[in-house]
Amino acid sequence: MKYRFFGFSVFFLFCVLSFPLVTSAKCSYERTAELAKLAGNVQFNYSYNEQKEFTVYITNMTDDFYITDDYGNDFDGTGDKTVSYSSGSSISYIFYSKDSNCPNELIIRKYLNIPVYNHYYDSTDCKTYPDFKYCKMWMNSDVNFNDFSRELKKYISDNYGVKETENKKTALLGPIVNFVLNNIVYFALGFGLIVLFIILRIIIRRKRRL
Repeated sequence: MKYRFFGFSVFFLFCVLSFPLVTSAKCSYERTAELAKLAGNVQFNYSYNEQKEFTVYITNMTDDFYITDDYGNDFDGTGDKTVSYSSGSSISYIFYSKDSNCPNELIIRKYLNIPVYNHYYDSTDCKTYPDFKYCKMWMNSDVNFNDFSRELKKYISDNYGVKETENKKTALLGPIVNFVLNNIVYFALGFGLIVLFIILRIIIRRKRRL
């Protein structure tokens, strides 16, 4: 019985002494809020090159946390960080605490969506109709050929239907009008001669009747 009591007492004493250590190993609310604020200040910006590859710039890093992404990249320490991704990538950045009281505790997540390069951008259709909604260089997602063709036909019909008809008429009449304008003097002389000829014939007929 004494041994049991002694064992229980030792266990109880161990729990009492350990409790402050467990408590101190947890982040306080204030520290957690501070870490979240520091992580919130981190900015993600990107640029792209001629090969349509994206470079992401991570700024405002501190020694209070480290970051991992979905592609196995780790970012740690102060100073700006860079990493490359392909067009259309969707990345999740997870911030973990480096505080000695709460190491590796998740702080926040941030997300970044890299736009998709539009392979129709350099097409003849997009050069002809650059304002068409599927002719932007960067899109949120890929557009299949059937959707592109259907929407382009609708766009042309809604915005250029009448103009296209007028343009065709102008294209047909244009050469004729230009020819007439360039030879207006000759047409005027010819018209004058015809009128003079008609007048002379009328005079001659009247004289014959007399």
